[in-house]
Amino acid sequence: MAPGNNNHGLTDQQAREQLEEEVESRPSLPEEELPPPPPREAPLEEDKSQRRGQAAARPASIGSSYLFTVIQREHESLRDYVQRFSEAVLEVPHVNPELLASIMQQNLRRGRFRESIAGKPPATLDELLGHRGDFRWSGRRDSARARKAALRAARNHSREFQSPEVMMSEELHEKQEIVFGSEDLEKDAVTNNDAVVISVTIANFWVKKVLVDSGSSADIIFYKAFSQMGINNAELTKVNTPLTSFSGSIVEPIGEVMLPISLGSYPKRVTRMVRFLVVDAPSAYNVILGRPSLNSFQAIASTYHLKLKFPTPTE
Repeated sequence: MAPGNNNHGLTDQQAREQLEEEVESRPSLPEEELPPPPPREAPLEEDKSQRRGQAAARPASIGSSYLFTVIQREHESLRDYVQRFSEAVLEVPHVNPELLASIMQQNLRRGRFRESIAGKPPATLDELLGHRGDFRWSGRRDSARARKAALRAARNHSREFQSPEVMMSEELHEKQEIVFGSEDLEKDAVTNNDAVVISVTIANFWVKKVLVDSGSSADIIFYKAFSQMGINNAELTKVNTPLTSFSGSIVEPIGEVMLPISLGSYPKRVTRMVRFLVVDAPSAYNVILGRPSLNSFQAIASTYHLKLKFPTPTE
């Protein structure tokens, strides 16, 4: 075969021209017959549910100075303001947890609650909300007993049940406790000892595969999920708290971080600041909610009823 010719006796240039003519002459698929692109899995999705009902959209990126504008309105109840401020915290991507208490205290309307904390200002938002709890529960002995009962029940082992549904109960009134009954049972429910896996909102992201484990003494977020949130590692605080995994091996956390976490949906949504240990280890879950966060929410799980219940503040 002569150089520059193919098996059909054509030069390379003639072969390329013939190939281009064949390609141009081939019928193309109609647009509607093109196969759809494969779906992309998104384990972490931005949660916009708390923005519903707002008059105007906020900028995509706002700083902590925005929180100084979230002041308590003239006739706004303490419950409503705490809920609104907590939801505003979700809008701020990076905020120093130590600033939240002072910002919220400054934004409070003058009244008994603000005066009750004026002498010794809380150092953190958790401490401030704790003062709020003491203020709201003072003088109600039956409610105090119910609250303690809820905390005791939250310590019980509630690791295994199938597809739990997050439920909200009303505020614990004087003779009211969180209870489970036959009406809480799912139809055709089969107990197969699956783990308690729910979905929650963390730092404005809808996070799936969250394991509820009252046997864990720490709240854990795994580094893969943490990195997908786009939170800078500078937000991490170094810790020296080795953890023991299910297999018995020792795991050293990368650090710890305070993040807002919300259970439920508006208007029955409860938000708390939770201190997570960030762990870089393989896991089937994105987050493990342990006793600290469960007790903070006063959450109670029933492995038989496939439910997780917690009180929501009401007037």
